Amino acid sequence: DGKHLAYLSDASGEYEIWVRPVGGGDARQVTKDGSIWRSSPAWSPDSSMLIFGDKKQRLNVVQVDSGRVRVIDTSVYNDITDYSWAPDSRFVAYVKNNELGIGDVWVHSLRDKRNYAVTSNMTDESEPVFDPQGRYLYFLSDRDYELAFSGYEFNYLYVNPTRVYAATLEGDGPPILVPRSDEEEPKSDAEDDEESED
Repeated sequence: DGKHLAYLSDASGEYEIWVRPVGGGDARQVTKDGSIWRSSPAWSPDSSMLIFGDKKQRLNVVQVDSGRVRVIDTSVYNDITDYSWAPDSRFVAYVKNNELGIGDVWVHSLRDKRNYAVTSNMTDESEPVFDPQGRYLYFLSDRDYELAFSGYEFNYLYVNPTRVYAATLEGDGPPILVPRSDEEEPKSDAEDDEESED
């Protein structure tokens, strides 16, 4: 709602998440365990939660009012630092590295407490973000192989592999690019007669 800032501070002696009113006022400590270095917190659209990663390779959601933290996923290959909220504050999209060391896009349902893989582990994805209606998930992906030859070495180069992609989040959801027909309606006999007279 734009009324508070969330930030990381060691004012308590440990690295914690704090919130402070934008217009001035006292800061309030949200997290209290002080056990680990955290990555940047991100507000839920309803302003009730913050999501953040940490150096234990966990992705966490904290209730701002109560300070209750819940781990929603963990990684064994890298920190989870790339995440965003759905417009209804019920889902989180994030990137988690797989065993090949490349990023996969995942979605977590806060209501169901389940994680869903959106992409396979064949290409490197990043920066997932929901569209304003929550129908699609946009993300960057390195899956375009524009093969070129090096001018100096006998070598192949893959340049500009990154493109913007979209995933439909509901099985019966509207496709993002609806095919348009190029067929023309047949003209009536009256229209043919008018054209021949012209």
